[in-house]
Amino acid sequence: MADELYTKRLLDVQSRLFAYVSVFVPNRHDAAEILQETNAVLIRKHEEFKGGDFWFWASKVAYFEVLSFRKRRNRNQMMLNVDDQVLQNVADEAASAVADVDERILALRRCMEKMPPASRDLVRFRYTDGISADDIASRLGQTALAVRQALFRIREKLGDCISQRLAARDAQ
Repeated sequence: MADELYTKRLLDVQSRLFAYVSVFVPNRHDAAEILQETNAVLIRKHEEFKGGDFWFWASKVAYFEVLSFRKRRNRNQMMLNVDDQVLQNVADEAASAVADVDERILALRRCMEKMPPASRDLVRFRYTDGISADDIASRLGQTALAVRQALFRIREKLGDCISQRLAARDAQ
């Protein structure tokens, strides 16, 4: 049962850890590699976690994996040499910046559920499937301008909806 709880906690922080690690590395491939190493360490050391704030513990492990990655890359002279204190300051800022990523994702999902199906389809075509506005317009028999304007309005509505949900959460 304790292992199941630990696994659930680990799965729950994946998006936040990825966002956190992404602050330190130049591309998504490197961030994914560091996240994978972080997960391996977190799994190996699961018995060392004695309770408390799992995110704090996991983000510290991720930070040390970032340092390890930087040392490996510095040997190859591929990364700039940044002072450790500067890196620690960035780590602290990044931890607070990604602290609510999961809540934002949940708010986005809830807001998407409220949208009309046609709007959800536009968002899916453009942002999940990666289809250009011109290609979406061709598929739907609309102008590219009309598709871009619709996406603009949808983004505005989603932004407002997410802000309202997060504000309501913070007011509780």
